[in-house]
Amino acid sequence: MNTTRLTPEQIEEHKAKHGRVFLFEVEETGKWCLLRLPKRKDLSAATAAMGKNPMKFTEVLIRACYVAGDDPMQDMEDIGGLFMSVSAKIDELVKIKDGELKEL
Repeated sequence: MNTTRLTPEQIEEHKAKHGRVFLFEVEETGKWCLLRLPKRKDLSAATAAMGKNPMKFTEVLIRACYVAGDDPMQDMEDIGGLFMSVSAKIDELVKIKDGELKEL
């Protein structure tokens, strides 16, 4: 990952504003974007938008979490583009901690 795209000051500014941020980069194309963790309202909007089109969930979530860099929405139709690449990793961004439920 090439974090030199952002200065340490820029990274700290984004962290102060958005909390945890993540750099996503496609080495083959040099495209990159910075994403923040989704909030509950982002997940709610993405779930509502999904309807009968599961890709709509991903689209709404990426739009909500996009912070800086190349805009993933610019190449949504390109199977090898940034949008599809980020889409393949969206589950890592929306990682829910596993717990245990016990009947008492």
